Amino acid sequence: MSNKIFDFITSGESGNDIDLQVLACLEHKDTELVKALMHGSDDPTRDHPTAPWLFDIVANKRNGIDVDKFDYLLRDSQQCGVRIGLDPQRTMKYSKLHGNDRSEVLFKMSEYSNLALGLFQSRAEMHRRVYTHQKVKSVEFMVCDALALAQEPLGLREAVTPGADLDLYLRLDDSVLQRLQGLMPEQCEHSQAIDKAQKLLKQLARRQLYKFVQEVTVNREAQQQQQALPTAEAIIGYQSAAKFGVSTIAKAVALAQQDVWLLLSLQHTDCDGQHWKLPHHPELANTST
Repeated sequence: MSNKIFDFITSGESGNDIDLQVLACLEHKDTELVKALMHGSDDPTRDHPTAPWLFDIVANKRNGIDVDKFDYLLRDSQQCGVRIGLDPQRTMKYSKLHGNDRSEVLFKMSEYSNLALGLFQSRAEMHRRVYTHQKVKSVEFMVCDALALAQEPLGLREAVTPGADLDLYLRLDDSVLQRLQGLMPEQCEHSQAIDKAQKLLKQLARRQLYKFVQEVTVNREAQQQQQALPTAEAIIGYQSAAKFGVSTIAKAVALAQQDVWLLLSLQHTDCDGQHWKLPHHPELANTST
């Protein structure tokens, strides 16, 4: 879908403030290269032998150091009021292309701490404090539940299926929740589903969010043993009133399996070269700061 959006923007029909003279100079090979850079490459030398280093800029699959992360981490941290120690200008200043073949982007060795702590630790901090925060995930689940209930009257399924019409997809912005709120359940075929979805949005507006229960960190050894996650059925089994000596009030608000969400979040906690590596070259190591 990202390719379709790019084609729409460069067609000159999107209404964006783009110089049409610049668009007229773009050849097919130029637009195809931009699309390839957007998605990244596992083998840049094969995909673009004349300048493989270009694939290190936008979506770097070799080590994960790219301007995409610089962009969203700086933007999101500023908007959310989270201070991070990322200095992309310095990182780009102390970088260069490798050798005569210019196959990849290298970084000065002194920038190791700026990348390890500034980039990757900042990313981990944003995930902990924003992207996977308890309240954020509660809101996310409630919005997803509401949209799942209203997917038929809103035509959401048709907008996200392979080969979907681009115009339908571009309508999936924040206004979709307003459209959901404006539906009249009594006038729709899926009245019960719409009513439930609108009630969820009212709960969301009143901050009556899904409750976070518990978080467990699974170590590397347990991951390697591929231990199974607990099931919703197993979790429900621990709420018996007899077990906790709770009155019959607890039975009236007992959870069902569909009330339980299990979320598995994989996070890298080390920089041992298995997850990312810092390209290094003696020429840069000897460069004075």
